[in-house]
Amino acid sequence: MLSTITIKSLYGLYSYSIDFRPDKHPYRFVTGPNAYGKTSLLRMLDSLYNQNFESLAHVVFDEFILMFNDGFRIDIKQSRVYDEDPESDETEPKKVILQFIACKETGVCESLTWESNVVADEKLNNLTAYLTSHPIYFITDNRLYKGGTGESVGSTLEDAMKDYLRELERDLNTALQQGMLDECVPITEDTYNKEVSRLQPLIDSIVKYELVRRNPIPVYAEEKSSFCHTCIAALDRALSGDVLGRIAALDALCLIIDKYDFAKKHLELSPFFGFRFKAEDDKESILSFDQLSSGERHIMLMNCDILFDVEDEALVLIDEPELSFHLEWQGMFMFNLEELIGVRNDLQFIICTHAPELFGYDWSLSADLLEQYKATCGNGSVNKN
Repeated sequence: MLSTITIKSLYGLYSYSIDFRPDKHPYRFVTGPNAYGKTSLLRMLDSLYNQNFESLAHVVFDEFILMFNDGFRIDIKQSRVYDEDPESDETEPKKVILQFIACKETGVCESLTWESNVVADEKLNNLTAYLTSHPIYFITDNRLYKGGTGESVGSTLEDAMKDYLRELERDLNTALQQGMLDECVPITEDTYNKEVSRLQPLIDSIVKYELVRRNPIPVYAEEKSSFCHTCIAALDRALSGDVLGRIAALDALCLIIDKYDFAKKHLELSPFFGFRFKAEDDKESILSFDQLSSGERHIMLMNCDILFDVEDEALVLIDEPELSFHLEWQGMFMFNLEELIGVRNDLQFIICTHAPELFGYDWSLSADLLEQYKATCGNGSVNKN
């Protein structure tokens, strides 16, 4: 996980050092006024992880240093070359030079110089290999502009969820069918009922999401005790591993949406339609994603992205998740985040926000850029980090 970053002379104005404290929490909030560099920080990280050095070169800074909790370090120094003519009013540099140094915990380092408009033949193997193995996912402040479109061109969020649920349905039922090929010894009714009780929350979920056509657990009969044992053993094996994780993600989404209490509507999931919202009116009207409010769509997009799209062990960047949220919903963000972490505990989050309500004004969870700027100006302000 990312441990600390240091930025020197961002836009010639700001210098920050942020400790992400991955040993305490897998998330860190970054606060500060407009134009102090919150979004620029996220864009720099996104450009670096994706090895988009051209984009990184567009951000003005002197030095950008990243430390990871496994001891890996990346140091980037930027220099900008301008027209030497003193009468020139040129504001854009003739070229930008990025000097990379990547060091392993062992102290072995490699360096690379990248120049704008120049194709570099040299490869920085340590850096490229490390970044490739550390995926990143950037949830921007304009995420609604994609209109619920999934990663595939022309795919809607409903379509993406339908594909997800159909694949899960296929995998679950294939595992169940394979498990039914193994005949088990007879089982007592008391033992059978205990096993059914243990699995009942998962049984309720797969029936609720229509992942099975009927309840896969038969009523116990002594003359069929061997068959009953086979059914429960097959279900127990099927509801494990990756299948179990995907069902947990669906449960988390439903729990989060229920907690937010969308106005007069509730969420339904099924392989037949992906997801939909049913209005609490006399006709139980069906509502699509586009018929939700902007705040409701933000919640659906953010949570579906994180639960179903983000790669394992990724760094997740979220810019202004409070968009279109009233104060009550802002105050529920930590519940939302903790539910996500309960399912996706391999992820690390950096969340830039203007709303301290998101983290309940617990400033120990935040790095405040204004406070850091004041501290570097020497006015004696206390840093809330």
